[in-house]
Amino acid sequence: MKFFTSLINKMFVKKDAEREFVLDPVTSSDRAFISKHIPQNNADITWSGMQDEKYVLPTNVTAYYGKGRINFFKHKGQLTADVGFYNSSYDAQHPHISPITIFEEKISTDEDMIKLKEMIA
Repeated sequence: MKFFTSLINKMFVKKDAEREFVLDPVTSSDRAFISKHIPQNNADITWSGMQDEKYVLPTNVTAYYGKGRINFFKHKGQLTADVGFYNSSYDAQHPHISPITIFEEKISTDEDMIKLKEMIA
């Protein structure tokens, strides 16, 4: 039995380094960039009473624009927008309604953000 367990682990279970998808923290400058383009977000929410004011969600920012719910995150230094596109802006604001489609966009410049906003307006 022990032999089969070790064989299955070798064949199907990935090593920890391969399995991990580690997100980088979204920096204050990235949060300001997101807030500049999409004011309705949770970029500035911090734990109150903390001396260093750590962000409640250090690795992502959620924003709403047009018919989309956008989750910004950083992976390997690249800011990425994971977008859920909905039938209406009302639907995007409610977590129990499923999006029509989901897509990702790499964000590095103002033009990228403007293009994203035009796609989901």
